[in-house]
Amino acid sequence: MRVGAHRAATLKAVLVLMRRALALPVDLEDVATLTQACPNRLVKVASAHSVLNLIAAATEDADIKECLDPDLVAFLHEMRARNHTRNKALKTQLIEACRCLQQSGISVVALKGAVELTDPMYPHAADRFLSDLDVLVPAAQIDAAIAALEATGYSTRGAGFDRQSIHAPALWHESHPAAIELHTAVSWGRGNAMLPAATVFRQSIPSSESSFRIPALSDRLKHLVFHAQINSGRYRSHWFLLRDAADLHVLSQAVPPETWAEARACLGETDAASMFDGFLAAAARLLGTSPASGCVSSQGDAWAKKTLSRLMWPELHRWDALTGTSHYYLRRFISNPGLRRKYLRDVVQPATVKDFASRHLRTLRGYQ
Repeated sequence: MRVGAHRAATLKAVLVLMRRALALPVDLEDVATLTQACPNRLVKVASAHSVLNLIAAATEDADIKECLDPDLVAFLHEMRARNHTRNKALKTQLIEACRCLQQSGISVVALKGAVELTDPMYPHAADRFLSDLDVLVPAAQIDAAIAALEATGYSTRGAGFDRQSIHAPALWHESHPAAIELHTAVSWGRGNAMLPAATVFRQSIPSSESSFRIPALSDRLKHLVFHAQINSGRYRSHWFLLRDAADLHVLSQAVPPETWAEARACLGETDAASMFDGFLAAAARLLGTSPASGCVSSQGDAWAKKTLSRLMWPELHRWDALTGTSHYYLRRFISNPGLRRKYLRDVVQPATVKDFASRHLRTLRGYQ
């Protein structure tokens, strides 16, 4: 089988499993295509898109299970069980950290995957994979928040604090499974202007846990889109993470029509509206559903079509990511004197350069 055909079969298999795991309809013809997917390739793609533990739920369907290699089914079940255990530990970590911050007089709003730990939208606690815990604190209290967590054993492991960033350096604790990122904003540039931290705090609602609050549904929706399209730069490079499509689907089950209208209206007719429309259109096409907002602009639909066609060509995405990352740092180097000095200091430190290169190479090599 040609490389392109392998890639198409693998991606289709992952999507079939995702749809079934999310209780979306799949027909027998789609299920039959699962036999064409190489188990190793399927695991690699699902892992790169952070949906490996989610698709394991699809194997509870007897028809699907029969089409998959028994070793693959066993592996998926094992990974799902491990993620369930890990998420339970992350929930304990999140509650403890937020309680520590609140006791220090610091307001806290959990963001993104962290919200799933206590106020889930997914059917099962193992469905959502989290790489870290994101929480929002007031910018004026960021130093106090770092100090409060460091007093309980957290450490930045020597990482410097770039004050131009939207979050502090990752804080690690040897007794907990993931890092905590203290955010002072939820997005960069336009995203921050359209969803400022003050608004997120003001509109936040109590979590099922008393130690922190969570964003309102409309803010969770906007943050999901802004994080993917602006923070991660995927709009320009036409990257799309399958986990984002799953996040949007489960969130859409709880978002009423008027909330979609409010979220879309706040973007006006700017290019951010095209980002929003394109994100919704791409997710709908991947999962075989209708766009959550009911309609999509022509610009958004065109972006979605191009993005999905390029899912078949990760080499182009790797090149886009490389050039996009280079342009990003070059712009910051030219426009920000403070960052210019920081970059010049960092470039003469072998350990810093090695860490920087390793992180970006892992991203480039890991994508599909």
